Amino acid sequence: MDQNLTEEEQIEALKRWWKANGRAVIIGILLGVAAVGGYRYWDYTTTQQALAASDIYVNLQEALTSGKKETVLGAGERLLREYPGTSYAGFAALAMAKVRVDEDKLDAAAEHLRWALDNARSEVFAHVARTRLARVLLAQGKAEAVLTLIADLPDNGFAADYQDIRGDALLALQRPEEAREAWNIALLGATDARQRQFIQIKLEHLPAPAEAAPGEDAEPEATPAEAAPAPAARPEPAS
Repeated sequence: MDQNLTEEEQIEALKRWWKANGRAVIIGILLGVAAVGGYRYWDYTTTQQALAASDIYVNLQEALTSGKKETVLGAGERLLREYPGTSYAGFAALAMAKVRVDEDKLDAAAEHLRWALDNARSEVFAHVARTRLARVLLAQGKAEAVLTLIADLPDNGFAADYQDIRGDALLALQRPEEAREAWNIALLGATDARQRQFIQIKLEHLPAPAEAAPGEDAEPEATPAEAAPAPAARPEPAS
């Protein structure tokens, strides 16, 4: 503002500016306050939800340790229903799947693991859910579903694990040579000593690679009649 204006002129200029821009200033202030207030409300709500979910999950873990299966399932269902956006819900789904496997209810276990996979919040968690789901599907005799589950995955550091599972599925489908190939790839990429040992054991228990039967590609041997030369024809006696 021009410092050479009188006080009255400065006031009049301020009034004119406010008349032209006051509404925009007020709206900007209100939006800023709303944004700050909204973030604080979201942060507060998120924190409260996480704390509540944490309490439920602690109870679930205690029940899982003490073998209280119904408590585990009840707490897990509540986490999935009321706090599905938290990490605790994913871990609850894994715990519920474990209970169902122990009960030999594999369909229910697979359902919980699919939920965990579909709602995974990290690639590591997705890997855990995917590999456990693959094992359940194998136990159900659904080897083709396993191959579909682990097909076309990005190279995310878990390739050896998936090749190991792929070998199990291929063997279940009576395709031992393809299983051998998958396990050999897994063996090359596996870094865990125990996993390498298990893969080696599976390879050693495979039947030997198919070999051609002796003489399969050779010319068939001639029979004695074919091998011996035909006797020369006797000349007819002169008449």
